[in-house]
Amino acid sequence: MPEKFRKTLLNRQFSPIITSVKIVTGVLPLIALLAPTAWAQGGSLDVTVNTGATSSSAATRGVAAPSLTVAKAPQTKSLPPIPKKTTPSRGSLSSRSGRPQDQPQSAPASVTVRPAKVAVDSLAIRSTRIASSKVLSTATRGQTLAVISEMDDLYGVLMVNNTIGWVPKDAMELLDYNTEITLASTPSEPKTTTSSGLADRSGLTERQRQVLREAFSYMGVPYVWAGNTRSGLDCSAFTKNVFSTIGVDLPRHSGHQIQVGRTITDTGNLIAGDRLYFAMKGGSTITHTGIYIGEGFFIHASSNHKCVDVDPLFKSYVNKLVAIRRD
Repeated sequence: MPEKFRKTLLNRQFSPIITSVKIVTGVLPLIALLAPTAWAQGGSLDVTVNTGATSSSAATRGVAAPSLTVAKAPQTKSLPPIPKKTTPSRGSLSSRSGRPQDQPQSAPASVTVRPAKVAVDSLAIRSTRIASSKVLSTATRGQTLAVISEMDDLYGVLMVNNTIGWVPKDAMELLDYNTEITLASTPSEPKTTTSSGLADRSGLTERQRQVLREAFSYMGVPYVWAGNTRSGLDCSAFTKNVFSTIGVDLPRHSGHQIQVGRTITDTGNLIAGDRLYFAMKGGSTITHTGIYIGEGFFIHASSNHKCVDVDPLFKSYVNKLVAIRRD
């Protein structure tokens, strides 16, 4: 059979098969493009767990895929979300609250206070959790701040005006003390007490909580001899001002203050809110005063720390303690 005739015959026999292959080959890309849509309409691939770098089917369709990331829960419910912008402009408003992002947040009415010592030479207390936010105050090594909340690697500390400042956790050393106090009441508001006089769930009476609330609000106020305001004050003025908020009128000088209140003779009977009087120079002449806050600590306007601070009573101060008074 001539070669030319043989090739013509073969082409006629296999041309349908070759044509079918071409058709199938051309259709496959079309099927690949239409398949995701068809499957999505059927619902079988509605949620795809994405374990690699490629997008899930839901993301491909422009639908937000369910998040499977477990986020660390904040320690306090009252804190706003951390702003996404790390360098906000001063005076710009947050998206939800309308509060300027550099303006510190108000502390909640009821807080658990835990004192912590500053462990670095100089510590900036910032208005928000953003590292570039404005500095509200600067604390020095050994100064005590009242920690009232925490989030991620930051502590929220109580400021004098009942707002929250923020400091790094690794710059602080927590003391083994905590107590719950209420910040809502102010000297202009009526003082409320329970008719039964029972302690609240933290073990403090309403009267004790008011004393501690006021005392902790002075944390960090500078020590100024003969001073009598929140701009600066000494130990006796601090004690006098704190107790005036619960209607106890104390004399200006610590040596005269022991004439007011019930005498407590055993340190084993101390309770939060007791007034402490010390003879720091020896003998019996009273030269210093503070307020017991419980668990072995007291708060005072300290000339050593140069501000209102918290110290352990039973380390170096108890040997100078000469009087305890309770109101």
